[in-house]
Amino acid sequence: DYSTIFLPNGVELSETKIGKVNCDLLIPEVASKTRVMVYVYGGSFVGGSRSSWRSFCASLAHASSTETYVPELHRAPEHPFPAALEDVVEVLKILSSLKNEIVLMADSAGAGSTGEHPLPRRGCPDHHLHHRRGNGAGAENR
Repeated sequence: DYSTIFLPNGVELSETKIGKVNCDLLIPEVASKTRVMVYVYGGSFVGGSRSSWRSFCASLAHASSTETYVPELHRAPEHPFPAALEDVVEVLKILSSLKNEIVLMADSAGAGSTGEHPLPRRGCPDHHLHHRRGNGAGAENR
């Protein structure tokens, strides 16, 4: 049960909706006004939830001074692939119209699907989606 919420470092939690997708919004005490992060959790799109990643993502938000959105992805078998990917794309498209810089973070199945499928990389010339593949310092920016 992930009903107990522990958010480190004074990060505030609010729940919001981006398009049709329910999201956690984690806001650190000090945050960039132009950059947001979207965190796509793993779980093979049959497990995982935004509530199970709140504490971890709150730490990321604090460490990066970045407001962080964690979308609740539609999971199989009720919502077969590519439903979860469509959720991510919807969130990214809407946020790219509102913010200048989007950092996409993901793990496990979330990282695999976002790395292998086309995602909106630019909402307009001033908007950027930072996408990094690989591990460690040798990773390439795309």
